[in-house]
Amino acid sequence: MFDTSLAVCVLLRNMQFRLFQFVLVTGFFFLPFSCAKNWGNFWSITAANAIVLNKSTLSLVDGTTEQLTATTGPDATATVAWKSSDDNKATVSSSGLVTAITPGMVTITATHSDGVTSATCALTTIATGKVLTLQGTTTATAIFNPSTNTFSVGPTLSGAPSTSGTNGFMIVGGPHNGKILIILASAVSTALYDPVGNAMALGPPLMASTGVGSNSFYIASGLQKGRYMVMHAAGLTSTSIYDPATHTMAIGPTTSAAVNTGGHNFTITAGVNAGKTIVIHGNTTLGTSIYDPDTNTFSAGGALSGNAAGGGNNVLLTTGANAGKQFIIHGTLATTSLYDPTTGLFSAGTALTTGPGTGGHSFVIKSGVTAGQVLSVIGNNTTAVNIFDPVTNTNATPALLGLANSGAHSFLITSGSLAGRYVIVKANGATATDYYDPATNSILTGPVLPANGAAGAASFVLP
Repeated sequence: MFDTSLAVCVLLRNMQFRLFQFVLVTGFFFLPFSCAKNWGNFWSITAANAIVLNKSTLSLVDGTTEQLTATTGPDATATVAWKSSDDNKATVSSSGLVTAITPGMVTITATHSDGVTSATCALTTIATGKVLTLQGTTTATAIFNPSTNTFSVGPTLSGAPSTSGTNGFMIVGGPHNGKILIILASAVSTALYDPVGNAMALGPPLMASTGVGSNSFYIASGLQKGRYMVMHAAGLTSTSIYDPATHTMAIGPTTSAAVNTGGHNFTITAGVNAGKTIVIHGNTTLGTSIYDPDTNTFSAGGALSGNAAGGGNNVLLTTGANAGKQFIIHGTLATTSLYDPTTGLFSAGTALTTGPGTGGHSFVIKSGVTAGQVLSVIGNNTTAVNIFDPVTNTNATPALLGLANSGAHSFLITSGSLAGRYVIVKANGATATDYYDPATNSILTGPVLPANGAAGAASFVLP
């Protein structure tokens, strides 16, 4: 005959720890006699299948830690195995200590020793908003903290940058995922910065010396997908390719002509050359090269409408009749070019009021009353600034609070009380910086660097 009380017992026996919690809270419990006779077995199975974490969701700033704990019901002897769904974004130790590494979503899973029962915590890792600033010509660096809006002394570089060709990128993938590889534009030297440990190390050597005009870009498709192209510049046509998987450099293809002072690049995201990258040669020439990732080769690109030279740079226009076109500021002269991705051709753009020189650079303002406009620091040992409005094709000319020169550059504050402002590092052998506030379209006194900025200064927003 079918024993209904036994069936109820089996049902209860397979219920999880939540039933035990219900009993403790309410004091109510019904157990058939035949099940009660085997109470010990019932209790051990229920307890063994229960696991609860102290947190089901968690947010951590990169580089910080949090201790998770697991409760396995009344069986205190049960063990727990911890696992992260993505060790590149966050790790978890055997004791449940979580360390955030790079931004993203991660699931932390705790699995009971029965191999079946588990619990999870949904982790969001958040960028620190800190910025690494190289102060140029020396091995000194600084760290900008948006929580305090101040600079502090950073780790010492493995070599000193010496020219305006200093550049770098955050590594995606490989054993050094999330670290910053810095091209020092000084012989073949590179440096590797670890934002988690706030430490510098030597990077892999380039295949040739780099100097003025050096620049780099990520290869998103084709034969070298996931790698990085570095232009040696300094009057050379040679390049190096960095492979994150092996953390090594290899010889890359040659550009169609030498890259020098004023060299820079942009990747085309639409139109007839989508996915290709244009390199501006600089060196007071009209020349460009175009990189095709499908063949891993450079060929001669179109001619600019004016010579590119020191202080040359480019931005993508986001507003106005020319939205979607690349705005190339030639440098030295006030003239500009527009690159139209639909036709793949260059044409003359609106001239700035003053041509940028040494330390000249630009950025598109992302918010505030001037959102979509292009701010250019003119540099060249002046206080001049040009704000170009692509809707009206007109220029405004505010001024910095001090002279900007070789090594001048800017970065956006992404968190904290001053999020949305830009820090303008003026270099010029001084510690002073300025803020540009897009909310009020004004230039204000910025934080002080721990040492003078000079040629080769550059900043990297940390992951």
